[in-house]
Amino acid sequence: MGLGFVETAADNPSKIGILSNVSRVLGEHGLRIRQSLVDDPELNPDPKPTLIGDRVIPGKAIPTILRIPGVAKVSVY
Repeated sequence: MGLGFVETAADNPSKIGILSNVSRVLGEHGLRIRQSLVDDPELNPDPKPTLIGDRVIPGKAIPTILRIPGVAKVSVY
């Protein structure tokens, strides 16, 4: 299907704006978000928001995502 997956781990999962900022970065790289999977940090001790894009996540987006306040780690599939 050619989809791209980006999963983030936060140093503070309750920090406001992480998901919206990752979405913004993907949009700036021309990706459309097909689906998002997000756990509630109060219900899951290790939430990892996952965004699914309409194509493979470009490698040049990763450093920008890592600069988002609160993002500790990024995994791309």
